[in-house]
Amino acid sequence: MSIYTVFFLVFIALFFGGAMLWRKRMVRSAEGQYANSALGVVAQRLGLGIVAGDPNFNLVVWENSAPQVSNYNPLPHQVFDYRLEAQGTPQGRPCRFFFVAQRHASANVPVTGRTITDTYACVLEVQVQAQLPYFELTSVSQNAYLQAEPVHASRTDMQQCPGAFQNPAYDAAFTLTTNDPRIAPLVARVLPLLAGINWIHMAGEPGRLSCHFPRAGHYMFTGQAELYQQALLSLAAMAEGRA
Repeated sequence: MSIYTVFFLVFIALFFGGAMLWRKRMVRSAEGQYANSALGVVAQRLGLGIVAGDPNFNLVVWENSAPQVSNYNPLPHQVFDYRLEAQGTPQGRPCRFFFVAQRHASANVPVTGRTITDTYACVLEVQVQAQLPYFELTSVSQNAYLQAEPVHASRTDMQQCPGAFQNPAYDAAFTLTTNDPRIAPLVARVLPLLAGINWIHMAGEPGRLSCHFPRAGHYMFTGQAELYQQALLSLAAMAEGRA
């Protein structure tokens, strides 16, 4: 082995070692900046107890430290699998937060390469003692990363309801999709509570109300978790005729 080869190998080792140290330093800095986004902190703010997951798991910066697909492993493998859950009864109502993030790499086939499959969910939900119709309330957003993934996409009886709220400001800010337009007046009653929320995707069905967050929306949820929860609790009470 020539001395040039030795120098090259040392340089490569130093380069990748430095890159790893820099990445760890950046992750620690981000975790400090978003300390309020740790699972344990968010659960405490919502009055929930953790039943699965690491309390230190940071819901905003977790991807910065998540394992990467191994190109040295040509076999199918699970790159990461995170499952978090917290439950409680704020205001006497069953409430649950759950988070799932999985990445699976298929076999690395010559020429065609491999397929990377992601599974993701970030949901805050409450139980309702009422037979709500199926509906989805979403913010109108021009940001391609904040497009709502329909929860009830498999249903064929859902339709958009333009002008559902008979309020120009609300009708411009939100889209309502439902199998029963008569839900619109009830949903309209909770819209003033959403004035302080940057983005929302709320779904309803018999016995349950939930808020869903895209991968790019972690910071909105963790920054305003209490507002999302209060919107769900308030609408649940309205649906039951208790507000």
